[in-house]
Amino acid sequence: MASVALNLTQKRLKTIIVLIPLLTLGLLVRLFYWQIIRGPELQTKAARQHQTTSLLKAKRGDITDIEGNVLAGTKNLFHLFVYKPQLEIPETELIEKLAVNIKQ
Repeated sequence: MASVALNLTQKRLKTIIVLIPLLTLGLLVRLFYWQIIRGPELQTKAARQHQTTSLLKAKRGDITDIEGNVLAGTKNLFHLFVYKPQLEIPETELIEKLAVNIKQ
């Protein structure tokens, strides 16, 4: 009876010894797929999330009350975000360039 239990334990141990390297190999293959094969495509998608261009629609008319006071109007509003690790020029130069464009 003891030898049957020992044999069963050895079979389980051999199964574990075979499964762990196989699972590790499977994980490495999957990481290779995402990093090397799909990496450039995913990099492009990530860049598109950070760099977007949108067209402004034509100006709409103002909404006024009976006396002509503007209740709601069209106003251009811009949001600017800078991700500092990607900033390749000095901050002062960036501020100067933005100031020129904002004045227009």
